[in-house]
Amino acid sequence: MSNSNNTNNSKEINRGKRSFPWGNIILIFVAVLSVAFGILMGMTQLLPPFYLVLLILVLVALTALVAVLVLQKGKGMQTTGMVFGILASLMLIVGCFGVARTLITLNNVVTPNTEEVHVGIYVRDDDSAQMLGDMGEYTFGILESIDRESVDETVAQITGKLERDITISEYVSPAALVNALLDGQVDAIVMNEAYVDVLAETEGFEDVEQRLRQITSMTVNPPARPTEPPTTGQPTTQGTTTPATQGGQTVEDPFVVYISGIDSRTGLNTRSRSDVNILAVVNPKTHQILLLSTPRDYFVPLSISHGVKDKLTHAGIYGIDVSIDTLEMLYGIDIDYYFKVHFGGFKDIIDSLGGITVSSPKAFDARGYHFDEGDNYMDGDKALVFARERYSFIDGDFQRGRNQMAVIKAVIAKAMSPSILTNYLSLLKAVEDGFNTTVPYDLLAALVRNQLADNKPWDVITYAVSGYGDYQVTFSQGVEASVVIPDENTVAKAKDLLSKILSGELIEQP
Repeated sequence: MSNSNNTNNSKEINRGKRSFPWGNIILIFVAVLSVAFGILMGMTQLLPPFYLVLLILVLVALTALVAVLVLQKGKGMQTTGMVFGILASLMLIVGCFGVARTLITLNNVVTPNTEEVHVGIYVRDDDSAQMLGDMGEYTFGILESIDRESVDETVAQITGKLERDITISEYVSPAALVNALLDGQVDAIVMNEAYVDVLAETEGFEDVEQRLRQITSMTVNPPARPTEPPTTGQPTTQGTTTPATQGGQTVEDPFVVYISGIDSRTGLNTRSRSDVNILAVVNPKTHQILLLSTPRDYFVPLSISHGVKDKLTHAGIYGIDVSIDTLEMLYGIDIDYYFKVHFGGFKDIIDSLGGITVSSPKAFDARGYHFDEGDNYMDGDKALVFARERYSFIDGDFQRGRNQMAVIKAVIAKAMSPSILTNYLSLLKAVEDGFNTTVPYDLLAALVRNQLADNKPWDVITYAVSGYGDYQVTFSQGVEASVVIPDENTVAKAKDLLSKILSGELIEQP
């Protein structure tokens, strides 16, 4: 009797196991994940309405198919449905993760970073001081007016750490400041770290990094600087923006983006020289993009220099807003947004795209790489060398600007191709680490939606202004340095191209 009861109980337990609703559980997972994926895709605003509706229909059909299979009475159909449901769930989980990562990355990239200034405290290389506390009665040299907000904040930090007032001597330029230290007029100097790189390119200061020793570095966040109105005497061509920034505008309106390429040792947020200065003028209605390159050494007034001329690259030391304002003064336009890229991040982007193909105007060797005349496949490292090389060309910096635009053009072409999906997550990581922009998210999303809707190719026009080499005293160095005097004819041509593309005219490659 007891054995019979045990056998019956065992059958009931086994029957309970067989009847556990695994199929229903999997169906619920598929349904929930489908809803989550649809909501996330809607949040991205990247899909045109037709594609979004199509996606929703596919998700509904997927869920319905799983339901039909798992709710069948036949064991084989149920098993097939559960396996299919598990596979569908895994794909939806990966999709949800990818879309969520896209949302996070794009929102991080379009959130403007707070710019930092890294100010160093320097002594002579043979000085005995090893830390700030060793600089008891030192006299500190600072700049009289240039970059004074950052210097004053740093001096306040030094005073707080030493718990005493310090003796200050002021000098008119970074060159005079460094000479005062080397000549023994002061015991230490307080100076933006970017000036060390600036002076290292100046005749007579090539060994400045070896002759100075940095005791410490302090990070400050200076306020935005007031700028001067354009002084070009030319009418301003108003670049337009999107509904997110100005009411009544549409995604078809042209806009201007300043592309700034930096190679700061301390990251993307640091104010530093801009070695790439390209204006990208985008006209979504005509599907044309104008890439306008300005040489880094272009000798122009900065927006903060009260008419005193300087190399364009030095504008970045005082903030990306100064670079923007300076270019606005040069070309008589309004720049709507900026796109700031660290060279390391740009290299990673190209690697994530699987490399790019760029045409070289001549065969040459640079930094361990060989470039053939014509098309060259390039990974990130090789493309970066190509974009920065100037000594291999007769017209050096001018050809470098053209090469930089060729690299950007190749990146745009590769990003428009299906290959962008191959390493999508690594691409997102590279974008997040190496880029920052003020282009609004809704504008980026609208451009993607329009591109998916019409799949129309973009016509990319490139132009570079030119000039001739000279030696002039610059605002930031205070001594003579190699500069490029603008060729006003090429500047006038650039203004004409800017005016035409912004007004909706089709332009041709000059």
